[in-house]
Amino acid sequence: MQTESLAEALELEHREIDAGLAICTRLTAQLLHHNLKEERIVYPRADDIVPAAAGARLRAVLTGTDLPEGWVCARATPASRHAGR
Repeated sequence: MQTESLAEALELEHREIDAGLAICTRLTAQLLHHNLKEERIVYPRADDIVPAAAGARLRAVLTGTDLPEGWVCARATPASRHAGR
């Protein structure tokens, strides 16, 4: 009887893990599509909309902030990884 309870608990846990993984997979796909839209629409417009002073402050924050040790942008080319530093 205890073995059945353990097996049932493990089966339930595995179903919950599978459901969580499915949600993460869907969210990842949604974020990918969302980010592609931002890169094509929002980011280019930001250069036209954001006042120069605010853009300069933002660049200062982004270039003056340290990334976590060992972090590398997967899409950056080797030459661009060190640009501006």
